[in-house]
Amino acid sequence: MENLIQKIDENLQAKRKRKDRLSHYPSQMSIKTKNGIEGKCNLALWRNFKGIEKSNPIQPYTIWKFEMGNKVHEFIAENLKEVGYKIESETPFKTQIEGLKYPISGRSDNIIHLPDKKIGVEVKSRYGKGFRNIKFEGLRPSDLLQIFCYLNCGVADEYILLIINFDSGYREQYLIERKNGFLIANKELIEDISWQGIINRLKELEDYLQKNEMPPKDFEKKDWHCKYCEYKNLCWAVKSVEKPKN
Repeated sequence: MENLIQKIDENLQAKRKRKDRLSHYPSQMSIKTKNGIEGKCNLALWRNFKGIEKSNPIQPYTIWKFEMGNKVHEFIAENLKEVGYKIESETPFKTQIEGLKYPISGRSDNIIHLPDKKIGVEVKSRYGKGFRNIKFEGLRPSDLLQIFCYLNCGVADEYILLIINFDSGYREQYLIERKNGFLIANKELIEDISWQGIINRLKELEDYLQKNEMPPKDFEKKDWHCKYCEYKNLCWAVKSVEKPKN
């Protein structure tokens, strides 16, 4: 019998092979807050820019989850079109920010075009505990950094964040806006998130890249960022050897 799962796994992993890193990505933004770093670890990003081999690459079952999330994006776009909205999907952009060497580039899930404005629709899928944490504790700054990046790069005038629970089909939505360089979620100012704070982190990363020096770890070993990091063993193994490709 043909092993279809293996064939699909191999195909998914082949599509994730590394390409030279030439941009900052909205999904990998970070910021310093009063509670520490929110978002992506600069050391992980430094290794990615340098082309260092991943010690803990994403496993096929996780890629399957990502791909199922992408299908939800398509489902939502199709239904928005059916109820009459003018939709642009997977909208690419590239923005050069003053003071940064690398541009910010990426794709936004869906853009609704209205006569007077553009509304971005960002879709996030969650399972079990991840969704319960949002429902009872609210959004974390790390949930919002990607959308805030889109807003400051001019992708849309405001965003609606849709969060879907894959376990139950329960849905939540949040209105995300910006004002005077700060983020507003459901009309509430999120003081921990500022555009200048995000840019400052990107500048720190670029400084370390320019000097070819590794930045410090942003998280402790027990933190969930480290648990799921593709470079985990390089940080926490007793001995590790890193060989930059550039």
